[in-house]
Amino acid sequence: MHRFAVCCLLLLLVGCGKKDRTGSKDLEAIMKGQPTTYWIEQLTNPDEEKRTVAVKLLVENGKKNEYVVEDLADALETKDDPDLRIAVCAVLERIGLNANTKDVVSSLKKLLLVKDDRVANAGAKALWRLNKDEARIAGVAPPAPEKK
Repeated sequence: MHRFAVCCLLLLLVGCGKKDRTGSKDLEAIMKGQPTTYWIEQLTNPDEEKRTVAVKLLVENGKKNEYVVEDLADALETKDDPDLRIAVCAVLERIGLNANTKDVVSSLKKLLLVKDDRVANAGAKALWRLNKDEARIAGVAPPAPEKK
């Protein structure tokens, strides 16, 4: 009987974890039990596997949830972490047209003025990928073809 009670308690505790949910105006999306901001932070984790999972989850959820895209746009404002800004640009590029929101375009345009060339180039590349018209207006040239 004791063993049965312990099993029931464990099942109850496992069921009480955060459930995945889409984001909304007042709530962050939950993916694999963690909020969007957690997964955004994982984009710069030294562990490649964690970075890969974060990219995959953010891209998948960003394609179907505008609030994930908004959280990514907010992360572009993180001035003290250039690597995070570059990683977020790459995620936005992979999300594609669903990331072409006013907030994202505005945040990417701000990156063009950043003194760190890596950040500015990542912003330009993402802006071109998401909205060529806005990129042209901002003076962004088409990216050079990638070498094979």
